[in-house]
Amino acid sequence: MKYDRSEILMKSLILFITVLVLAACSNKKSDKLAAEFEQQKKEMVQKLEQIESDISDAIEDLEDKLNINEGPIERNLEKAKSDLEEKKNDVRKSFRKTKNATQDNWEDVKSDVNSTLKDIEGEFNNLKKDIKTTLEGIGDEQ
Repeated sequence: MKYDRSEILMKSLILFITVLVLAACSNKKSDKLAAEFEQQKKEMVQKLEQIESDISDAIEDLEDKLNINEGPIERNLEKAKSDLEEKKNDVRKSFRKTKNATQDNWEDVKSDVNSTLKDIEGEFNNLKKDIKTTLEGIGDEQ
């Protein structure tokens, strides 16, 4: 079977166009993944910032209530403040890890940070309940 020059040229051109189309599709997929990564990272950072702000607010509220001069209650509130500050440090570590994440390690970072967030949120809610119970104890004693 003999091919003439125009047929070879035509097949070469079709092959070249096919390669270009495939490369363009690959770039679009890569661009889409990069955009998804950036969006997820942005959302994670916003969530971490909100949690850090909530913890900071709780610490400030607690500091306002620490001058009650009730020995055991004040010690409980100081312990709660210390626990809140620890949680805030955990959030900051997760924040740094998230900010430094790359597309290559994002899935591991996201999984780790989500797990940490779940723990922090649960512990933060428990601490708020404990603080509320402690402060209600002040009203009962008076």
